[in-house]
Amino acid sequence: MNAIFQWKNNSFFLNRLISMIYRHNRIYMDSQLEDINLHSGQYMYLFYLYHHDGQKQDDIAKTLKIDKAGTTRALKKLEKSGYIFRQQDKNDRRGNLVYLTEKAWQVQPLLLSFYSNWLHLALEGFTEEESNTLYQLLNRMAINAISVTAGKEKENE
Repeated sequence: MNAIFQWKNNSFFLNRLISMIYRHNRIYMDSQLEDINLHSGQYMYLFYLYHHDGQKQDDIAKTLKIDKAGTTRALKKLEKSGYIFRQQDKNDRRGNLVYLTEKAWQVQPLLLSFYSNWLHLALEGFTEEESNTLYQLLNRMAINAISVTAGKEKENE
């Protein structure tokens, strides 16, 4: 397949390419998750909780770099679907601790399989070295992007 955008200044289209990858990941994951009553915007919370069960809701939002309102909406949907439950934090009555249900633990292998399949398809034709380099570069770019907006947030305080 030919390159999607062929221009001298490829940086102009970087956001567009990232957006396309993200959008098609959501389409793929939504089609896979439909039968288990999950959506593409929710599985990342489960992936996080598989390693950090019982975390504060605010800490989940901070770690995943998602605003509190978006996190609250996603967790409400996960709770309604029976994948998580929330308990008031005994040490901080203003906060909630989020725990996985047995249902969430049961779908873990399936979620890992869906995501692994997506990565395999999206990285088809990449060598292991190319895949690792891509991840490292995108991770650095994400860190830079977060630091830019974090600086703006502090300026507005």
